[in-house]
Amino acid sequence: DQHPEHDRMKWLWRYMAHEDPLAAAGNSMAIALGYNTPFYPAYLYWVAGPSALPWALLTWCVCPFFLLVPAIARNHPLTARIMLPVVTAANTVFCTAMFGEPSGTEIFLFPCVTLAALLFRPAERVVMLATAALPLAAFFLLSGHYGAPPHAFTPAQAAAVLRLNAGSAGTLGLFMGLVFARVYKAVK
Repeated sequence: DQHPEHDRMKWLWRYMAHEDPLAAAGNSMAIALGYNTPFYPAYLYWVAGPSALPWALLTWCVCPFFLLVPAIARNHPLTARIMLPVVTAANTVFCTAMFGEPSGTEIFLFPCVTLAALLFRPAERVVMLATAALPLAAFFLLSGHYGAPPHAFTPAQAAAVLRLNAGSAGTLGLFMGLVFARVYKAVK
């Protein structure tokens, strides 16, 4: 007895699959980020109230880029592995500019560095260092220089959003560990 949900899950597993285990891991990360992105405005609404909207809805703009990573990996796996941490870092900078530094969105630049460090082989060290340097540079160059955001949370709202973002960044780190732990045994 086949259910439509099973067919969708099979399609998704095939979409994320790749013969390069690092590309497959990047695909898994991209899909997880892409599927979680539409919920971020709801999380913001939940912790900060209706004032987070409509600005929170702009976070959806990055979703297609995450969901395209596996398609790009089909023919250009290295490009897709570079694209994922770059898009994630750009989204983090965008969200920090939109919600302000007190919201803690800038915290996500550090999982971007970790993701870049995990996605490349030792022979790709130069690419890895350049890709990991981007979110680090964004943190050091932009931190304290974003200016006033178009949406400013109250101090209580900003504290709640900061807790949400810190917890999310920690959870993202855990998820990366789970994804890459099963990959490294297959990497040559």
